[in-house]
Amino acid sequence: MNAAHSILAEITRRGIAVRVDGKTLRLRPRLALDDDLVGRIKEHKAEIIRVVLTEGSDQALHWPPKSLAAERRFGQSHAKLFPFLGRKVRTPTGPGTLIRVFAERVTVLLDSERDKCSFFRPEQIEPVSTE
Repeated sequence: MNAAHSILAEITRRGIAVRVDGKTLRLRPRLALDDDLVGRIKEHKAEIIRVVLTEGSDQALHWPPKSLAAERRFGQSHAKLFPFLGRKVRTPTGPGTLIRVFAERVTVLLDSERDKCSFFRPEQIEPVSTE
């Protein structure tokens, strides 16, 4: 894995959405960035832009074919989470079970807080495994 892929994997793990706007990288939410990651992004910016433009910001290793097929079938990016309903996922605050998926938010029962549901944006969620 080269530096750009490693940085993009870290960005994805933190639930940060990435897009390229000309020669600018747009990262949201910026609050999830720390000085170390910002420095690495700046150092490898051109390579990261090339990878995002050629491979996309969601690396195939994070999403199994059934998720990508669901995304294509429904024409919505959040649909790639549908195969994980009732299964373990990663969130910015730890692992949990995916309960509901909507375009603007998902509901997760966190392993650390089994007595209440937590809400996240779909782009903050990723699979625990790609099986």
